[in-house]
Amino acid sequence: MRATFALLLALTGVARADPDDETSRFTMQVGLAGRVWHDRSLKNDKTFDITPESGKAGALQLMSGARVSPGLSLGVRMVVSWERYIISSFVNHDLEQFTVVPVDMAASALFETEGFWVSPWIGWHTQSTRGTEKNCVAAVCENNPMLDIPGSWASGSLGFGWLVGVDLVHYDHGHHHDRLGLFLEVEGTSADYFSVGLGVSYRRR
Repeated sequence: MRATFALLLALTGVARADPDDETSRFTMQVGLAGRVWHDRSLKNDKTFDITPESGKAGALQLMSGARVSPGLSLGVRMVVSWERYIISSFVNHDLEQFTVVPVDMAASALFETEGFWVSPWIGWHTQSTRGTEKNCVAAVCENNPMLDIPGSWASGSLGFGWLVGVDLVHYDHGHHHDRLGLFLEVEGTSADYFSVGLGVSYRRR
């Protein structure tokens, strides 16, 4: 974690400086987005099932950090997404419903100017998969119950992303400065996961 922060500072050439007295040292960013995703890491071992490689999802972005100069904050970021899809078998019309929750924990920086901000991050990516299935006999499904599919966590991989935002509403009170706006998010992993999203963001600085 310390090495990542040091690398970010070295690459940007931003010197450490005390934040101005009129601004809080604490930085927080919360974002809620809709995204489209493409994931080639999803696998299913049933011959007749078709697992989609793309879809739509909701995503939550949370960053908490400290300002180390008037335009730079360093901290940690958590990214959680929700993906849901249904796949069917060509044999007996069996149905399976899956909920996939990708999770990222990362080191993050936030660069800001008046009305505009950029936040790159890099860290660890994994995802939880849970589901239910209905096994039908001779194409008759009505009276068959849904059965739980045991949940599992994927092995971790490298995750990285960028957020680019613009502030539309400003509210300043005391040492706190609240910002509400829009952002574009891009995420990728070493496990063949990629997503692009658009959302609303709240920032406190």
